[in-house]
Amino acid sequence: MILPLAGTLALLLAPLVAAAAPAGDGAARPRAVEALLEIPLGGLPQRVLVQGNDSRKPILLWLHGGPGASAMLLAHAYTRRLRDHFIVVNWDQRGAGLSYHDDMSPDLISEERIIRDAVELTGELLRRYSKRRVFLLGHSFGSVIGLRVAQYRPDLLYAYIGMGQVIDFQRSKALTAAWLEGAMRDAHDADGLARLKAEGGPTADLIRKYGGYYHAPVDREAIMRASPYFFEGCFDLYARARSFSEKHMKSDGSLPSVDGPSGRLDTPVFFFEGRHDHVMACAPELVVEYCEKLRAPFKKIVWFEGSAHHPNLEEPERFQDALIDEVLPVAGKAE
Repeated sequence: MILPLAGTLALLLAPLVAAAAPAGDGAARPRAVEALLEIPLGGLPQRVLVQGNDSRKPILLWLHGGPGASAMLLAHAYTRRLRDHFIVVNWDQRGAGLSYHDDMSPDLISEERIIRDAVELTGELLRRYSKRRVFLLGHSFGSVIGLRVAQYRPDLLYAYIGMGQVIDFQRSKALTAAWLEGAMRDAHDADGLARLKAEGGPTADLIRKYGGYYHAPVDREAIMRASPYFFEGCFDLYARARSFSEKHMKSDGSLPSVDGPSGRLDTPVFFFEGRHDHVMACAPELVVEYCEKLRAPFKKIVWFEGSAHHPNLEEPERFQDALIDEVLPVAGKAE
């Protein structure tokens, strides 16, 4: 069983936003928000994209995957309608995307530091935009960060949304290997089966080949090129950032356990799961198991039948509908 982080982390995080949330919504009329900010988090300047058509709306803070896989140049593909209902915030975590630079010290990259950054950023957003709470969405690696923030600082959240949620890497890897072996046998892929055995488990390219990463066709590069924030050289920068983060990310390998005190979250919880998600760390079967045991004010799994690991890109309209129709009403109940 995976073990929770040391309880002292909660105490360390608590003072970061003690005075950050104002008493109410200070906006008097609709005002669009569009800003690419540089905000120091944990003493390190990081880039944050804020977009919304009405500054009175609640904040949706996106925690991207990876480690190091910025979503900033993809967001336009699945936030067109969201920006009418939320202030959508994309943050390049330390070591990712525009928050990466080539002389960055590997000592600056760890899950614990990113958790602290996420709490600090939340407090800064609440202060800047006169809000009480945020919606927090963690995708893939971002769900590792998001679930911990939801555990330690539920007072900051209207709800937590885990998409491609990570629960237990080793168990998920075994489930992925079993699925992949079955898919290869059905396809009579002798070479793939031999490689699976030789490498001792599934690899990212084999998972992609059999539709466990994207179930629907997605041209990620074309989407990024269509972003209003696209710039020449971004693919090379993003690749260096991803490599750096994956190589140097430090973790104690834990998540809040489904047993004991950490089996409770004091905030509403949604899990957005692609029915065909077979990314090595993100087996949906474990999300179902976790959700059944989890104690929370509200909990729900929202299934995306045509998606694997990226419902936001594979079913963008359904993804937006789910956030607007199912998640957003939680804010009204919390006020």
